[in-house]
Amino acid sequence: MYEYRRLKSINDKVYSGTLKISEEVPGACDRNWFKEYEYHYCNSPYCTPYAIRVELTDENNEDMGFVNVRVVPTTQVSSELSECYIKPPKALLNDRKCFIKCLDRYIEYGKEVECVPYIMPEGMLNVCAQASIWICLKIIESLSGGNVVSKDMPSLQNMATGVPSSDGYGLSLKSISRLLQLNRCGAFYFNSEITPLSDKELADTIYAYVESGLPVILRVDVSKLRWWDNAPPSYHAIVLIGHTMDDSGSIDGFVLHDESMFPYLTITRQDLLNAWKTAMEGDTIREAVMTVPPPVLVRFETANNIALGTIAELMRLNIPRATYQMRPMLLPFTVLKNVFSHFFKGNPLEQLINYGLMERGEIPDYMWVFFLHISGTNRLEEKADGIIIINAATNPQLILLSIPSITLMVSTDNKVYRLSFDEKQKPKKELLGEF
Repeated sequence: MYEYRRLKSINDKVYSGTLKISEEVPGACDRNWFKEYEYHYCNSPYCTPYAIRVELTDENNEDMGFVNVRVVPTTQVSSELSECYIKPPKALLNDRKCFIKCLDRYIEYGKEVECVPYIMPEGMLNVCAQASIWICLKIIESLSGGNVVSKDMPSLQNMATGVPSSDGYGLSLKSISRLLQLNRCGAFYFNSEITPLSDKELADTIYAYVESGLPVILRVDVSKLRWWDNAPPSYHAIVLIGHTMDDSGSIDGFVLHDESMFPYLTITRQDLLNAWKTAMEGDTIREAVMTVPPPVLVRFETANNIALGTIAELMRLNIPRATYQMRPMLLPFTVLKNVFSHFFKGNPLEQLINYGLMERGEIPDYMWVFFLHISGTNRLEEKADGIIIINAATNPQLILLSIPSITLMVSTDNKVYRLSFDEKQKPKKELLGEF
């Protein structure tokens, strides 16, 4: 009888003991474990190339997904679980101030599960770095419609060093970024020494990607993570997959996968910043890798500077405007109309925004969209008071600005048009000049 020690620990820590095993399926396929077996365990008389699939329900017998268990008698507790497709705990899903933004529907091994894929490293062939890449590739693979294809962890390690085993060593975040790019996934490497930002700017930056449903890999110090039980200082990779808000709508924390410990953990914003700011051997550099779909070439930091500059220009021109909180999202053009309908329902700005994009003609594959909320209003209601749209796929350039007092559109030939309604309440455009 297999003990499932790590699964039991996850059940106790993350799910408050509500997970139940509904079925155990021996001889199950697991692509990642099959490669690990092929590279390392094939000569062991105690191992097979197949995993045990453990199907899970909650206390109400509702399906909760499944985990694939490596069958290795000498395995460490941390290496028990291979590919996992398990739903988040209901306590997080039912919390209206918690947003698991990377949540999606996955059809894996004949079963559909709404989850964020999770995996634990085997320990010798791979560690947290390879596991974090695997998680990110699975998420971006789902978002990109197959343009990005995920790989098993031994293959990722083989791409990094030419051998399928890491011998227990991780990868630098620069190497993680390169491996993601080699697998056709967009990746922006961040280093606080190269791009100095305040704590607020750092939190806003990682939030922008997570809010867009894009995972972020951080290098942290495990001694500053509460669930590591006072472990000595050591570098570690985690994957951010969501965020939390306080009553005012401000970002006060994040949701993450810790590949070596637990999925679906929450951490306060300040605790994350403390763990991210390592001080081992004088090292105070913060590093991160932001994963994006392959067409995206413009970083949030660049788009944010354009958005802030646009607001500043409105002030200079004395155009009436409120004080806004900005909510950034990186969005493909295919979802814009539905998203605008959600944020501007019943607001005439929606008609002007859609008209402006249609009149512009060429629309980039991806755009940084900054939804503007008047300061002091409740962002949890998800109603926007304005918008700034910036090209994220080619040149970082303003495409459209819309607030109650003015709507401007920049055409592909850099002409600036003012958009408004005529006497019959139909949208019209007026040329103002060159951008």
